[in-house]
Amino acid sequence: AGVRRVTLIEREALLGSHASSRNAAIFLPVERGAPMRLAARQRVILDELFDRDPPWLRRTGAVLLGASQALATIAADLPSARSEVLGRAALVERVPCLEGGDAEHGLLVPDSGVIDVHAVMSALVGRARARGVVVLPRAKAARIVVERDRVVGVAIGDGSALACRHVVLAGGAWSEVIGATCGAPLPLVS
Repeated sequence: AGVRRVTLIEREALLGSHASSRNAAIFLPVERGAPMRLAARQRVILDELFDRDPPWLRRTGAVLLGASQALATIAADLPSARSEVLGRAALVERVPCLEGGDAEHGLLVPDSGVIDVHAVMSALVGRARARGVVVLPRAKAARIVVERDRVVGVAIGDGSALACRHVVLAGGAWSEVIGATCGAPLPLVS
């Protein structure tokens, strides 16, 4: 086996600046029919990342609207999350702006909230650095260098290069362009 050295190349000064969680950072532990409970697993991982009450989540609660039977079905499928089906009066009391609307039923999921993406990213980077990962912020991966059909490095936008045998491409919207430099375009698929 042997020791592996890992270098993380990040084009921005702040790691994770373009992560999709920056769009809303909503944590909603509702995954009806999911073969793997992603939100539940995410909660376990993030709780383990921090040694105290989750500073990664600002609990705000969430209210889902829908037909009473559909909401009851979702509530029954939430073994690890607390929830409460609300009738019209309780719904309007909790969410006053629904007064005069058509909503008759709601599902309160109090363990929902907003993820503190900065706290999570800082903790992840700290943990990575503690394990020897070299983090290069403000370094744009320009292309993957290939010789004789093998990856041998990554060319950086400043003209420097990093020698390597393996590349994990996690560039989001930039993955297709960077992947194409070595004949492996990775288009985003929704």
